[in-house]
Amino acid sequence: MGSLLSFLVGLICLLILNLFTNYTAFSQLKPSSVGPWYIWLGGLLGAVFVSCVILVNQQQGVALTFALIVAGQIFISLLIDHYGLFGSVVQHLSATKIIGALLIVAGLVLIKK
Repeated sequence: MGSLLSFLVGLICLLILNLFTNYTAFSQLKPSSVGPWYIWLGGLLGAVFVSCVILVNQQQGVALTFALIVAGQIFISLLIDHYGLFGSVVQHLSATKIIGALLIVAGLVLIKK
């Protein structure tokens, strides 16, 4: 229910915001059949993410939940940079980046204790 309410409030707020700032956007929406099937994954993954955050937060606490989120984002961003995924500039892993990532893991361990 927490995820549902979160997305419902977000939907209402975005509808109102778009009506006041970009009211012509609704007439310019293309039918969903025009785009590829994977355009729907953003909403699905967002719903899964919010649901997981709510569940983990209840079990592990706010500090660890958000430390895990930040750590996950940093590790994924290092991979994206290293391989130049999604059109990003290639920035290879360095010793300092690896040490920084290990310090993040150490921080997670300390928060967990």
